[in-house]
Amino acid sequence: MDFFQGTDAEVKTDKWAGYLPLAAKGWNIEQEKSKGGKNFELIHRFIMGLKGWVRGIYHKISQKYAQGYLD
Repeated sequence: MDFFQGTDAEVKTDKWAGYLPLAAKGWNIEQEKSKGGKNFELIHRFIMGLKGWVRGIYHKISQKYAQGYLD
């Protein structure tokens, strides 16, 4: 199974061009211009915490187990 294959999830992101390949794979992505991070404050906090956790404990995780860690 392709990890990046489209799903029925709806994803709301900023306008970063890095998300465009996911849209091309069938992801339902709604992009909104970021207002200095203020409209995505919670997700920024979550990502910072997640990155700190991964770097502090595992230093690296494989794609094979990424979903399990997020679950």
